[in-house]
Amino acid sequence: MAASTVTIAKMTLNELKTMLTASDATAAASDSTYGAGYYVKVPVGNSAKLMILFFNSHGSNAYDIGILAGTAPGATDTAIALSDLAAGGCKAIVVESAKYARDGFIIASGETTSIKVAALQLP
Repeated sequence: MAASTVTIAKMTLNELKTMLTASDATAAASDSTYGAGYYVKVPVGNSAKLMILFFNSHGSNAYDIGILAGTAPGATDTAIALSDLAAGGCKAIVVESAKYARDGFIIASGETTSIKVAALQLP
């Protein structure tokens, strides 16, 4: 199976937008390309900054989430990791897309398919 790919929602300045929810998010999928685990690919596109939202759809268990280190020129070699996203919880992070890019994508990771990911392109 391959990593899932997110469709990015776009924000514009001075526009009121309904916030993304877990039902808008893409579930992580098993993929060994980046090591054993569950991943979602977030396209970098022409965005300098992306808000990536992680949702835990499990009813009782907390799971680890993160963003893999980038491999593009000028990217960081340090991953972002968070332990124990609470059941039913949501966490958001704004990243500089070029710092975490890998072949045109930011790779979000989760411990299980209960982790879902959505992304907003910020103006």
